[in-house]
Amino acid sequence: LVLVDTSSKNLLSPDLSLNAATMDNARVESEMEIMQSDGIMLNVIQKLNLVADPEFGVKLGTTERILAFLQIAKPTLPTGEAALQRVLANVSRAMSVQRRGFTNVIELQVKSESPAKAAQISNAWADAYIADQVSSKIDGVLQSRNILQSRLSDAHDSVVKTEGAIDTFIDQNLGKIV
Repeated sequence: LVLVDTSSKNLLSPDLSLNAATMDNARVESEMEIMQSDGIMLNVIQKLNLVADPEFGVKLGTTERILAFLQIAKPTLPTGEAALQRVLANVSRAMSVQRRGFTNVIELQVKSESPAKAAQISNAWADAYIADQVSSKIDGVLQSRNILQSRLSDAHDSVVKTEGAIDTFIDQNLGKIV
């Protein structure tokens, strides 16, 4: 189970307030799509080496086995990107995401021959999703920091320019002021 935090934390616009219920639903649905994305799935495949797994890994399909049995074609396992795409398809078919009612809780389910393997893949899936979210949040904070630093630098330059203009004005008009 994964809990989606729908609270909005925008450092640059902290007073931003929108229709909370609509935004929450959209956010949870968006997070469910992210959980099922190829990027998250590929992280799980890599972490657990599912390419070499007998259940999810690369193996001959039914068509290839029939053709090999009939000696019509020589069986060859896919390699490289084709192998990875086949494993991705196998893993994607075994995984599902469900929202629990109208809550912000999302259930990750994996079907496997082994309950232990299903639990291991589910946990790796949740870990990959959370790591992706943490990375995204860090990137967002760093971008906000860079924007704030730029604004601070611009403000500093403006203050220096204004102080210079005041000093010049005072120097040019000191006789008139006194």
